[in-house]
Amino acid sequence: MFGRIFRTLYRLCVLIAYLKALKYTSLVNEYAAQPNPYKKYGGDFRKGSYCLVVLSTINFILLIIDEFWRSNSGSRLQKVSGKLFVNVTRPCSLTFCTTVWFCILVNFNISWVNGSRWFPRWYGHTMYTLPAFFALLESFFAPHDTDGFTKAMKRSFGSLGFFILWQLSILLFEGSTQTPLLMSAWWQLLLLALGISAVNFIMLGIGYLIDYAVHGLPLEVEEVGSLKED
Repeated sequence: MFGRIFRTLYRLCVLIAYLKALKYTSLVNEYAAQPNPYKKYGGDFRKGSYCLVVLSTINFILLIIDEFWRSNSGSRLQKVSGKLFVNVTRPCSLTFCTTVWFCILVNFNISWVNGSRWFPRWYGHTMYTLPAFFALLESFFAPHDTDGFTKAMKRSFGSLGFFILWQLSILLFEGSTQTPLLMSAWWQLLLLALGISAVNFIMLGIGYLIDYAVHGLPLEVEEVGSLKED
């Protein structure tokens, strides 16, 4: 019972941080100088950070609901919330945040001016640092239903591919190719794509290592049994 209360309090703190950041995003779009690109096609979902925070918010809400309203250890909600976290939320959070910080360190073209008028440091870290931190803590605090490493790899890469297609659809819809990223050299884009793929694979491994070492969860679905929590 204590573990259930502790996990719920932690997840509520995560939700408060995410909801505060999402609310601030809407305020920025309302009062920032115009024309504001995030009032165009796609709105805030043009930003990878916004998509990730919305996804994480939904996932943590499902985890909270499952914590208190599950009827058994193999409930449908437990499977949905757990697999969403293992297959999509955790690897995408770790991959996205790691990639953003690496791009900042090597001074690669990226739209982030930390500490500026419309981008205070708390907001920048909530959108680009805390998703990875929260995902790691969640991995240590509770086991999650899984379909195994192979399916998680396919679904996480599929999620990244879907987001790339979404970004391309925005460019095609607006007929714009003059973005800092697309104006980079071809070899830079290739290295970025290969780097993101490698990082995603590594982050999947780290997540499953935590599951295996801390919670004793198996690596593949054939071995998966019911999850046990205190």
